[in-house]
Amino acid sequence: ASQKGGGCLWLKSTEGKKKAFHHSSKSARVASCRVFRAQTSFMAEMNSDCGEKEMRPELLETPRTELAQALKRAEKFTKEKKMHQACREWIRCVALTRIVYGNGHWKLAQALANLAHSYLVLPGFPVQAVQHANSAKGILLMDGSSPPASAEERGEILSALLTIYYSLGIAHWMQKKYPCCVGWPGH
Repeated sequence: ASQKGGGCLWLKSTEGKKKAFHHSSKSARVASCRVFRAQTSFMAEMNSDCGEKEMRPELLETPRTELAQALKRAEKFTKEKKMHQACREWIRCVALTRIVYGNGHWKLAQALANLAHSYLVLPGFPVQAVQHANSAKGILLMDGSSPPASAEERGEILSALLTIYYSLGIAHWMQKKYPCCVGWPGH
């Protein structure tokens, strides 16, 4: 990347700054060749790092496709009873759902409800389950957007509400918060 002008050779360095070298001096020509070679080798290195066979496709995924993949992995890990991996994937689902749908969408409440439920299965995490279930409840109850368009969406919202209140009930029971539950099995 060079430009000629006024008896000087202007070279852009790797930092993006222009440097002037006079044509007449031999050291300037040698320095300009070094800069050009350095830039050329750097670009060749970058191109070799980005070769098609080495390119990782997950770097090119959109958040929506990453969300779909994370949901599949979370459900798979849950079915296989690998709860730590499942919880990690549910956390990823919450983050991706927030990116894709926004903070106030019912899908975020659904993702939080699933995360709360996954914390119930892990021993010693009822406080986190309560926190995420309350966050999901707040999103669904304070949602000022239009009502769901389809019966399928209404069913998913109802399922999320059931998961929220189930998670809250079990988490409070696990914490022995309410004395009326003391006589129940397991207490």
